[in-house]
Amino acid sequence: MAITTQEQWQKLYHFADEIYKIKPWGFLYEDQIIKIVYPKTNIEYYVSVMGSAGEHFSVTAYEGDQSLNNFHKLLNSVSENEKMQLILETTQVILSFENNEFLEKEDKKIIKDLDLKYRGKKAYPCFRIQEPGYLRARPDSDQADLMIFLYEKCLQVLSYVNDHKTMEKGGEYGLPEIQSLENAEWIDVEEEIQNTNIEILSAEFDQKMVDSIKKLPFSSDEYVLFSFIIPMPILEKKPIYGYSFLILDTKTSMIVYMDTIAPKPDLRSMYKDYAKHVEKFFKKIKHCPKKLIVTSEFYADLLVDFFNAVEIYIYCKQHKRTGKNSELAV
Repeated sequence: MAITTQEQWQKLYHFADEIYKIKPWGFLYEDQIIKIVYPKTNIEYYVSVMGSAGEHFSVTAYEGDQSLNNFHKLLNSVSENEKMQLILETTQVILSFENNEFLEKEDKKIIKDLDLKYRGKKAYPCFRIQEPGYLRARPDSDQADLMIFLYEKCLQVLSYVNDHKTMEKGGEYGLPEIQSLENAEWIDVEEEIQNTNIEILSAEFDQKMVDSIKKLPFSSDEYVLFSFIIPMPILEKKPIYGYSFLILDTKTSMIVYMDTIAPKPDLRSMYKDYAKHVEKFFKKIKHCPKKLIVTSEFYADLLVDFFNAVEIYIYCKQHKRTGKNSELAV
């Protein structure tokens, strides 16, 4: 992981300053999306300008269809807990404009070394990368190259939009409206969001796990699985967020199992291992419950194949993808 050079920082602050002069939050809403393809990786980034309400100014790029899908969910009234988890699980490239006291010591040193001056509220550029499950961090050299490319293109688009007033507010049915920048040429079109590349994760398990659980006696007990991000990072070389894994007994309302899971080597791998954590719980209580209730559609999708295999009911509100042994709680 190469360190960001002074030349890269110089370019980043230049584009940030130019974007701030335009003040795009004065003429764009956050659901008006600019799509930019990064040629080095051919990955699509979806850029949203935030700040039309005057509370927080930022130009944030969401990486790929999954991050765009998470952004769409954020626009559609999820709970505060869900919102926090979605934000921390979404790959983001962030340029925000903050008050001086928000900046960290290293941010201020970079500004001083570049001999830059900023004054006023929400006027100090701040560059961060949000990787799923990890604490936001300043970009390394490769990430800085990505940010330079994205914000140079953003500046081109935003200047064009400011002059021509081409983008209408919002897409149909509550979906973001997407505009495209292809081959450095502005294409003023609206695209329908397909979400064709959204992966529905399924926890991994093998026949050995299934057989070991089926050997346990069945009971009439019912449990609720709660799993959520802990918003206090674990201080490692690269700080990460832990995830709480709790099982509650519906009869006693007592927590009967608790564990903390880390998103290692990445968030996707952590979720793929969830069946193993459920297996540990069953072996601890030495029986199989009548059913397990999960608190979100995501966890139902994650575990439904596993529960079908071990022939235990899984319940979830508004669960769309059910197997023969899973049921819809009303």
